Amino acid sequence: MGQAKSAFLRSISAGASVSMVSAEKVPVDAPTVLVTDCSVNLSRLCECSRVFQYMRNGKMPRDLLMQQIANVDALYCMAALNVNAHNVSSKLNYRNIVVTNTPDVLTETTAELTVALLLATARRLCEGVADVKNGRWGTWEPFYMCGVGLYESTIGVIGLGRIGCSVIEKLKSFHPNRILYNDIQPNEKRSFV
Repeated sequence: MGQAKSAFLRSISAGASVSMVSAEKVPVDAPTVLVTDCSVNLSRLCECSRVFQYMRNGKMPRDLLMQQIANVDALYCMAALNVNAHNVSSKLNYRNIVVTNTPDVLTETTAELTVALLLATARRLCEGVADVKNGRWGTWEPFYMCGVGLYESTIGVIGLGRIGCSVIEKLKSFHPNRILYNDIQPNEKRSFV
């Protein structure tokens, strides 16, 4: 580990607003990740990375972010309230940091793909195709590769932005018993509520 990163780890550990939250068994040379939100569940990320998380409610102050970001390998930042390309600093491009965005032209396409993946997973479609290709499809069995249906099921959707709302509208046609969802800003005017 370089001197700069080592000094960074000491400074973060000493700071009150950013804390190391990784599991103890993470290798010393594992990548370091700065997480800008205290409400994010990091259990999977902590298994393979040295994770440092902003521990206060609200937005991580810009000066603290700029100070801490210089010596980490990755940044985990959720910008769920406002998708605007102009909000992304040109410094990210300069540092070869990938920023993704799904502008409105991809809303329906992404929602359709989400429903397709849900159906393929629920009905074990890929496993069935693989069995046919590998000659493992034999005689009839009553529940072979049936999977589960969406009809009268309970479906969960996390996030109700444009894409989440479109996914729910498409899933309604399968007549599930319930569609559970969460939203950062509840809106009782939605047509599916």
